[in-house]
Amino acid sequence: MSEHDLIDQLIDQLNDGVPDVTFERDVLETDRPDDWGAVELTGEDDSEWADGTMTDQVLAVDVWVCVTGRGSRIKRKVQAVLRAFGTENDAGWKLMSRNYIYDLDKVIWRWRVTMWAPLDDDGGEMDWPDPDPEETPEEGG
Repeated sequence: MSEHDLIDQLIDQLNDGVPDVTFERDVLETDRPDDWGAVELTGEDDSEWADGTMTDQVLAVDVWVCVTGRGSRIKRKVQAVLRAFGTENDAGWKLMSRNYIYDLDKVIWRWRVTMWAPLDDDGGEMDWPDPDPEETPEEGG
């Protein structure tokens, strides 16, 4: 995987587009004193197989935002970034939930982003292990 993958790109775009919230990777601490955002790779949403081998994979990434404001301004800001990111990277997204956390007097939002693997931004193919050389037919033979 490259040093800067699609999740990093999404985090950068969220930090640029939603400047009043700091987005980080995999940081889900609800009781933080400040408003925060997290982007978390959560698993596989879909995959394609051929001849018993996975040929492509759609990854699921959750975007979390926990803020003190109860309005929908944060929704518009985050979705504007997700819309642009989706267009640039052939990624889908949808709002999964919005919940008020009474004890913290905060609202937590969650979006699901789906993107084709690999996460690498170099445009390369999936980084699957090489087949066993004993099972690979020799060329020209």
